[in-house]
Amino acid sequence: MCLLLLAYKLDSRFPFILAANRDEFYARKTQAADFQKEDSRLLMGRDLEAGGTWLGFSKENAFAAVTNAGTIRSYPCKSRGDLPINYLRGQTDPLTYATEVHQQGDQYQGFNLLVGNTESVQFVANREGGVQSLPTGLHGLANGGLNDDCPRIRRIKALFCRLPKVSTESLLHILTDTEIGKLLSNQRSLPCFIAGQTYGTRASTVILVNSEGRVEFTEQTWLAGGVAAEKKAFSFCLNSAAGLRQKM
Repeated sequence: MCLLLLAYKLDSRFPFILAANRDEFYARKTQAADFQKEDSRLLMGRDLEAGGTWLGFSKENAFAAVTNAGTIRSYPCKSRGDLPINYLRGQTDPLTYATEVHQQGDQYQGFNLLVGNTESVQFVANREGGVQSLPTGLHGLANGGLNDDCPRIRRIKALFCRLPKVSTESLLHILTDTEIGKLLSNQRSLPCFIAGQTYGTRASTVILVNSEGRVEFTEQTWLAGGVAAEKKAFSFCLNSAAGLRQKM
């Protein structure tokens, strides 16, 4: 399970606001977010077992994030973590890349993928439906569809809307919310933050991009039981010379 909130062109100070929790087994080997040795433009964490990532940002104004979805295939599949990395490393515009991924969707286990930049964000999944261009607004993604009416998404959106001021610390705070919502069937749902002993929230990430193109990227990692581990913060300006990847 994972959870992602994107406030897209809602705030004049920060036209791109992202807050995300990565949920995973604590035993799965992971590298914390950092600029990559093989490509210093790319800032992301790495899954050391499959080699991919769940979330990354590039100095050339490219963003990508993936969550698992429910589809289980019985045959060998490519790693879903390759989908964000391939976009970040390439030069393809968001819409073209999302369309290509949609056409190749049966090569992967179930996924939800967001790719884009500060001017265009596309959503694609390998279930029913095609590519969606995100409009201005507040968007939530877990392991179902984009903006599903599920307790985790409702909760993180409500917490965001109550913030008196958007900041890295206020967003990290709402990502640690442990209130448990209820489904319509009165079954208990997962909270935004999972503090388990074998499985739980491994990393909370906040990305703020201001109107001048400065990126603040912060990752708080977590140990079993919700114990805080390493916190890393990065600040850089987008490469204005790179331009935006836009479909012509």
